[in-house]
Amino acid sequence: MAIAPHFGLLRRSAFGALLVGLCLTRTGVQAGAVNWNSDLFQTNLTSAGTDLDDSFVFELGAFDLTGGFTPTAANTIDWATRWRPVQRNFYNIATKVFSGSYEVTSNASPFGTTQVGYIWGHHCSGQSGEWILLTNSTWKWPAVGGMNPPVSWTVANASAPIVGLKNGVGYHMKMAAVGANPLPIISPADWRSLRFTVIDLLNPAISGWNADPDHDGMCNLLEYATGRDPKAATRVWRPVPAWHLSGANRYLKLRIPRCAYSQITLTMEVSCNLQSWLSGVGDVATLTNTSDLLEVRDLTASTAATKRFIRAKLSVP
Repeated sequence: MAIAPHFGLLRRSAFGALLVGLCLTRTGVQAGAVNWNSDLFQTNLTSAGTDLDDSFVFELGAFDLTGGFTPTAANTIDWATRWRPVQRNFYNIATKVFSGSYEVTSNASPFGTTQVGYIWGHHCSGQSGEWILLTNSTWKWPAVGGMNPPVSWTVANASAPIVGLKNGVGYHMKMAAVGANPLPIISPADWRSLRFTVIDLLNPAISGWNADPDHDGMCNLLEYATGRDPKAATRVWRPVPAWHLSGANRYLKLRIPRCAYSQITLTMEVSCNLQSWLSGVGDVATLTNTSDLLEVRDLTASTAATKRFIRAKLSVP
């Protein structure tokens, strides 16, 4: 009996890496500005010694200090719920840098002038976290208003990282493997504003969820769901149906990796005719469900149907 696994995706083409410039200074005197960055064209590594890729994001922010909380290597599981980000930037693999400039808009806690700021770098996995957390006792939030020049918080002037390493032999930064931990959520709107220019956002053919600006076969919604750069076709990936064996029977299954910081709804559906799609408890069974992976199998065996199809349905709030 013929079984027809099926999965459809949009396409996108390879495109050059997007360059972003360092914003180390601003024109004139800015009140309450923080310029934060790493050094250009330096070697930045994962804990395993491989180069950082475009799934790494760096965030400027502070931690909720309620109850005397201070981030340490021993309480990484609590960081995400305590974290208050004010700006994010994805790591640029062309310039090997992260950079940003943020003007402080409030000195309410935890952004008071006596409170410390942090730079948190991480990638999209919630199961095998690769993190670095940078700070310095002198990194105090500037006061709102006034005539103070911008402050500069950099990898070079940070103290020893709370997790991770810096300025070692052969590297500028090196991540630490922290294991399974929650990550701060990057909303769909924030992700689009980080990944696309203001002009791009006005063009649905580039920044729309169904668009595929680099033509690598992954629409922007799938790029967001899996933590990839929608304008750089560097890692082409395809979900491929497979067989799940149970006794003498076999069942269609599909596994979809996902990014732990994405705010995505992912549903697996099955069909026998490509017209009616089902996803109820009597139709599919979940094999794996973590922040990084959803794997589901059909509950109808291959011997019970002439055709079966399986697909993933993605949506954002």
